[in-house]
Amino acid sequence: MKKFTFVLIMWLSISPVFSQPFAHWDEKSLTLDNGAIKRQILFGSDQKGIVSQSMKLAGDDQEFLYAGSEEFAFNIDGKKLTGLDAWKLISITKATDENDGNGALVTLENSDLKLQIGITYLLYPKLPLVRKKISFTNQSGAEINLEGLDTERLRFEASGTGTESWVLNDYARQKSLGQFVGNWYDPIVLGDPRKLSADQRTRIKHWADWLRKMQTKHDFMSFRQDLPGFGEPMEGCWDGYQRVNTDTKSGGIVGVFRQGAKETQRTVTVQMLDPVANYRILSAPEGKKISSMTGKELAEKGFNVQLTKEYDGLLFQIQKNNI
Repeated sequence: MKKFTFVLIMWLSISPVFSQPFAHWDEKSLTLDNGAIKRQILFGSDQKGIVSQSMKLAGDDQEFLYAGSEEFAFNIDGKKLTGLDAWKLISITKATDENDGNGALVTLENSDLKLQIGITYLLYPKLPLVRKKISFTNQSGAEINLEGLDTERLRFEASGTGTESWVLNDYARQKSLGQFVGNWYDPIVLGDPRKLSADQRTRIKHWADWLRKMQTKHDFMSFRQDLPGFGEPMEGCWDGYQRVNTDTKSGGIVGVFRQGAKETQRTVTVQMLDPVANYRILSAPEGKKISSMTGKELAEKGFNVQLTKEYDGLLFQIQKNNI
C-alpha cells in the first residue's frame, strides 16, 4: 500500500509539468515555448498575414531568425504565395498528439483565392524543436494546382538565406544540400499514414527496412550514375538509374521504370563494378535471386527486365558475393 501511494504521489507531482501548454496566443501573436526553445509568430503586422519574428534557445540570447520571416511558401495556379500575402486570421486552437506534443493550430484564409490553410505547430517536453505541418482547404469549388510547397520558410539572422536540408531530387536519383523546391523532380509523400491498412503499413516498412539495409551495405546515397541506354524520365519511354559504390565495388541498387513505353522488356547493363568479381542480382525488397554474373558480364551482357504494365517500375540490389 505504501508503494502504491508513493507511485501515485510521484505521478501527480510530475504530470502537471507535461500537461502545461506550450502555446499562448492572442489576436496579434502566437508564442511557442516549452522551456527549451521559444518562437514568436505575429499576425497582421505591417499589413502582412503571418511572419516568424523570433526564435531562441532557452538561456541563450542569440537570435536565430531574421525578423519577419515569411513562414511558408507555395504556388497556387502558378502564383507564388507566402506568409507575407493577405492572410486573414480565422482562429487559433489548441493542438496535441499522442507523443505528448502540445501547441496550436492556426487557421488562415485568403479571400481572393477562396483558400483556407491550417498550420499546426507542436512542441515536445524538453526538446528544442518545433514540428510543423500545413493543411489546405479549397473553398473555390474549382480545381486548383498546388506546387512548390515549402512548409518552413525561415530566414536566418546571420545570412538572410532560407532553410536548407538534404533533398532527394531528380526523382530521388541525387542527394544534395539546399532548399526544397517542391517541383516534380523532388518526391513528396502526401496523406495520413495512420489511415493506412495493416498490410499497407507492413509493405512500407519492408521498403524502409530494405533501403536502410542497402545504405548500410553500399552507402548508395553517396553515388549516382546514369543507366546506359535509359534516358531522363519521359512519357512513352523507359528510364532508370544505378547507384553503385565505386569506391568499395560492393554493389548498390538499380531502378528501372516504364513510363507508357510500347516495349514490355529491356536489357539492363550495370557499369563500374569489379570486372572479375561475382555479383548476385536480387529483387527488392524480397531479396529473391534473379541471376548471378561477373562485373564484366553485367557491364557487357546485363540482365532482362520485363514490366507488363504501361506504368510500372522495379528496384534491384546488385550484391557482391561473400559480402
